[in-house]
Amino acid sequence: MGAGRPSIYKSEMCSEAIELGGQGKSLTQIAVALGVSKDTLYTWVKEKPEFSDAIQKARAAAQAWWEERGQLATDGEIPGFNATAWVFTMKNRFRDDYADRKELSVESTMRIEDKRTFDPAQLTDEQREVLKLTLQRALAPPPEEAEWDEVD
Repeated sequence: MGAGRPSIYKSEMCSEAIELGGQGKSLTQIAVALGVSKDTLYTWVKEKPEFSDAIQKARAAAQAWWEERGQLATDGEIPGFNATAWVFTMKNRFRDDYADRKELSVESTMRIEDKRTFDPAQLTDEQREVLKLTLQRALAPPPEEAEWDEVD
């Protein structure tokens, strides 16, 4: 440990953090209840494995608490429940489970060959003309290689 104030950390804070999570409290609210800043909370998470485990349990307990509130509201047991605020809370606090989008990455190589054929004799004169112009454009050299002498 470096110089500075001694830590106020006590192992009992682990059970307190889990209990606060079980009341739906955020990490900020847990930090305030423990009498520390969020930065201190994060430092303890990095330095103290038992506290890191407690915070993970607190987060899970908080999510369960909020999910239960949503279920109670759906069942009509919470009058005046603000569903919009609940959805906002779930999407922002519990992104892993409630985000609108989940990122999915797929790498693949696929080759598709289209071997359909047609009989040009079945085309109308207009369709043949469109085909001819399309093929001429497709087979023409790129503009930087084109002859510009013909341009007005």
